[in-house]
Amino acid sequence: MIRTFLKSSLAVAFVISAAGCQSSADKEQKEAAEAQQRADVEKNAAEQKLTSAKIQADIDVAKAQEVARHETDRAQGKADVQQGEADKVLVQSRNAFATTTQTALDDLVKRRQAAETKLSHLKAAEPAAQMAVKDVQDKETAIRSELKALETSTATSFDYTKAKVGREVSDLKAAVADLETRTSERRP
Repeated sequence: MIRTFLKSSLAVAFVISAAGCQSSADKEQKEAAEAQQRADVEKNAAEQKLTSAKIQADIDVAKAQEVARHETDRAQGKADVQQGEADKVLVQSRNAFATTTQTALDDLVKRRQAAETKLSHLKAAEPAAQMAVKDVQDKETAIRSELKALETSTATSFDYTKAKVGREVSDLKAAVADLETRTSERRP
């Protein structure tokens, strides 16, 4: 009986011990599952924060692009207005210069024609005077050509063309004055 009792006690102790171990394993497994669940919740929260941050970054980039596009459009509009004003000033300057130059050219042509008329009344026109007339006519042709080129000149080339025409008009004035001197010195 003692033996049976001991066997029974030992069996009960073993069952209790096994149950205690089982309960300890269950407890650890339950704690591990809870830890995994907390980790999953934290992971989901972090992913949501990351997604929210990406969305916010996309929104911020879109806003920045819109602002940049707006500023670019505004600057381009301003540049277009300034370019239009510059083109208008260039056209006005070209027209004013062309008008002034044409008036001076017309006056010089009249003076050349008057000198030619005087020269034609001379009994023996000297060859140097005839060469002077030809020189004046060539200079007139060159100025007319430059005035046509002036119509298509850009802001950059306008100053160059203007200076070139100015020199050519000065040369023409000197040539006309020389021609007038040659015709006035000779009397019929």
